[in-house]
Amino acid sequence: MQNISFETKAINVELLDETIRASLGERIFGISQSEQEIMVHLSDEANARDVAQVREIFEAHDATHLTNRQQEQQNNRLTLTQLREENSGLFDLSTVGNERGPIREMAKRLAQLELEVMEMRGELGSPSFSD
Repeated sequence: MQNISFETKAINVELLDETIRASLGERIFGISQSEQEIMVHLSDEANARDVAQVREIFEAHDATHLTNRQQEQQNNRLTLTQLREENSGLFDLSTVGNERGPIREMAKRLAQLELEVMEMRGELGSPSFSD
């Protein structure tokens, strides 16, 4: 195994790994990071050109860029934040009116799930008991 050491800087490990992996394929084992250095671990099959390419990729790396997966996660978090703001109150079962059958059952389950999530997030408070 070959290790290429770099001075510590802000990196997006997932993006850096993805970029190097796209270039070197199976010749990269991974990336490790400590307070003192960033280490790229290559297989013994990696040649001088591969090492130079890793150095080039590392120098050009912009930690503010995201992988597609990270961008999707960020978009999902933003969507969730927006939906939370738009739907800040509890689901009102009266909005289903006189509906019966499956629609009413789905509405009841939705209301229950909303309360379950709120409980898991600690938003319902502790039950108080009196003797």
